[in-house]
Amino acid sequence: MKCLYEDLQKQIDEEFAPSKKSTEKLTDVYLRIGEMKRAGRVNDCATFLDFTYSDDDMCRLAHANFCHDTLCPQCAKRKSMKVYTQVKSCVDYLQKNEDKAFLFVTLTVKNCSGDDLAATCKLLYDSYIRLMDLKRMRFVHGAFRALEITHDNEEFITRDMYYGNPKRHIKSRRKYYDERGLKIGDKNPNFDMFHPHLHIIWVVDKSYFYNSPDWIDNRAPKLELVKLWQKALNVDYAPRADIRACKSKDIKENILGINTIDLSSAVAEVAKYAVKSADYLGGSDELNDRTVKALLSATRGRRMFEFYGIFRKVRQLLKLDDIENGDLVHVETEQEDGKPVVLMHVYFAWNKKKRQYIHIGIKEEVPEDSTAPPEPVPPDRNIA
Repeated sequence: MKCLYEDLQKQIDEEFAPSKKSTEKLTDVYLRIGEMKRAGRVNDCATFLDFTYSDDDMCRLAHANFCHDTLCPQCAKRKSMKVYTQVKSCVDYLQKNEDKAFLFVTLTVKNCSGDDLAATCKLLYDSYIRLMDLKRMRFVHGAFRALEITHDNEEFITRDMYYGNPKRHIKSRRKYYDERGLKIGDKNPNFDMFHPHLHIIWVVDKSYFYNSPDWIDNRAPKLELVKLWQKALNVDYAPRADIRACKSKDIKENILGINTIDLSSAVAEVAKYAVKSADYLGGSDELNDRTVKALLSATRGRRMFEFYGIFRKVRQLLKLDDIENGDLVHVETEQEDGKPVVLMHVYFAWNKKKRQYIHIGIKEEVPEDSTAPPEPVPPDRNIA
């Protein structure tokens, strides 16, 4: 986060406060289901924020006590920003130095219940490995894979579900409901069902789009991908799968009939939250508790994001931090003309009663040649 000093409080209210309020809801869920250690960590997450004010009149987040919990809404937002930064850095490097092109792929399975979620996620991961082991897939030189799990917590069909709502990022399901004779107000057939799926960016040679007799058919890639994915899953239905060319200077619209997507949009799609907090905190207490239990079981010990092949090599070359357990403070790459000089630290703490961040102090930065000791960080990080 980077902003002008006079805009700092407003930015904190917009970017940190909503997620912090959601962490309080998650804390209550963890307490109800007996996850006491998780409840303690999440409750203490981002209760203290330390911003530096520099000689360019800008403020930047310097320190914060993030908890790294899998379902923490505050940390999920930071991880999403970190994924976007890292994937974009790798993509930029591959475009500039390796002259590569990219495909955006989505692989799905049928919806499942909470009881079957862990097994379904394992099926997704194992099947993706089987898919990539096929000789037919050797045209892929690397990949970034992200797991996303959505959960339907609407018991009845709403107007937004039927017609869609772009402002809330809700797609219209009108065709689906009409085919089943359903209308607004009817019982939602997917209530309390989960939809785990994979978003992937594949790295390919640019020649894929012009000469690929031994690779996945570039004239009808979606049709062949569905068949290959069904074989990898070993299921008796045709799963939904999608493949799109990522547009760039050399890859234009409708190349050889392949659907396209802006490269920046593809990167943003794989960087989305693994699970949106509204999907497990937006229902009744009973539903939220049941949903969180299922998600914890499905994600325990599982990496939500993974780099493969040349993507992994570039990530190591660029010395990028671990997404799951690494630094969640410095998550955005900033292009600076020279390193700004830090003039002071500006501290904020979460006030539980007011449910907002309040300014608690300022510390001027001590010059490097000074022998004066730095002032201590304020000890009270969670003001009542």
